[in-house]
Amino acid sequence: MKKIIDRLKNKAVLAIIFVALYQILKEQGIVPSMENYQMWVDTACYILLGYGVYGTFEPTVEDDKEQEG
Repeated sequence: MKKIIDRLKNKAVLAIIFVALYQILKEQGIVPSMENYQMWVDTACYILLGYGVYGTFEPTVEDDKEQEG
């Protein structure tokens, strides 16, 4: 799972995924407006960035004590 997340952080992989998604939607006749499409791309990127940043934090002893009590 970690390898998949690491690959998803690559900008080229993200671009390929979203271009492929747009092409699939276009062939199905479901073409979203550019503003709508850009909003979803930005949202997905922010989620992946947030996940990547959150994953870099190491739990501390204080965090463990707060969870227990």
